Amino acid sequence: FLYVPYFTYPITDDRKTGLLFPSLGSSDRRGVEFTQPIYWNIAPSYDMTIAPRYMSKRGLQLGTEGRLLTKRNDVVLWLDYLPSDDQALIDRWQYDLSVLSDLPAGWRAKTEAQGVSDDDYFEDLTSRQRWTSQTHLARQITFERYGPVWSMLGRVQGFQTIDAQILQQDEPYLQIPQFV
Repeated sequence: FLYVPYFTYPITDDRKTGLLFPSLGSSDRRGVEFTQPIYWNIAPSYDMTIAPRYMSKRGLQLGTEGRLLTKRNDVVLWLDYLPSDDQALIDRWQYDLSVLSDLPAGWRAKTEAQGVSDDDYFEDLTSRQRWTSQTHLARQITFERYGPVWSMLGRVQGFQTIDAQILQQDEPYLQIPQFV
């Protein structure tokens, strides 16, 4: 007898909990990599993707993306955690948060924040060129209102510098607060 797993595929717009397509690769920094994403349809307005990732030279990393969508809020949070990296011998993490909220009286709030545990996080743990060439990670909160006659924007912004070659005097300034 040959065991064949049971697969289903939604033919409507309904979302289903289950395994997503795995990925397999290799690199000099991470060794052999295997990622098996799992999609969890928690409720109609929120879901989660859990992505365990094994790297033969680094260890087991857990990546999680949570999404919430309501009439007034659109929230996406991505977290990565690698306990005790086998090469760097430290715990490593990354977060990426995006929140867009419609507030009363025509106001809107937007929050964007990124952070990593150390300057070499992207160099060691990602293969995307876009991430490995990053020098700063932005963190900002914006309040905005657009009306027929006037508009207003207020923003608080800061950065995490992740390029050790950038001198402290050359790092970007904090904008606390900015009004336009």
